[in-house]
Amino acid sequence: AHPECAQRLTAAVDAAFRPTADRMAVEAGVARDARAYALAMSMCASAYPRGRATGPCSQLSEVQWATLDPDNVVPWLAAATRASAAGDRAAHEAAMRGAARATSSRVYLFELQHAAQHPLLATAPPPVRLAALTDLMGINSAMVLPPLGAINAYCGKSMETDSARRRDCASMAEALMTGSTLIELGIGERLAARAGWPEEKRRPIRDKVDAMN
Repeated sequence: AHPECAQRLTAAVDAAFRPTADRMAVEAGVARDARAYALAMSMCASAYPRGRATGPCSQLSEVQWATLDPDNVVPWLAAATRASAAGDRAAHEAAMRGAARATSSRVYLFELQHAAQHPLLATAPPPVRLAALTDLMGINSAMVLPPLGAINAYCGKSMETDSARRRDCASMAEALMTGSTLIELGIGERLAARAGWPEEKRRPIRDKVDAMN
């Protein structure tokens, strides 16, 4: 496709999802629910690429998400990524400390599939059910994974000579390996290897990844 046509198509798709993203952002702000907030963050990231959110989506923040879900490593890593992009070293360090304290990993990618099985939809008239499922499919297709890349820089070579950072990274690896997606498990297993976990402790995670594949 011609580059200009591709750009126009991408812009049109993004614009089509913005009303839904804004509505989800409003509802997430009212509900104060970690799952709703995570879904709204994902939808807003899709509808407003490169952090250019406006309206209700601009009111969401990774730090607020982490406050609602403090035991989840994912929003802390997303907050660290945001802080790093803004050049805020103190906020980045604070977010990585939060990530090190987390003991679980949840990206909530499967919440919309669960919604499709709601009893209200199962008993709805066929036209209503079809419309609702079509909407859910559209929203699901627009969802994007939260950024987890902050862990790569933080747990790089400096970890080899910094025992405190190595402990933090090992803790984050353990949290990520409780996740339900290949990207969480894959990053967690690689990080565990870098942090010095023995082979026998990492093998069950690799077996789980193989089973998922």
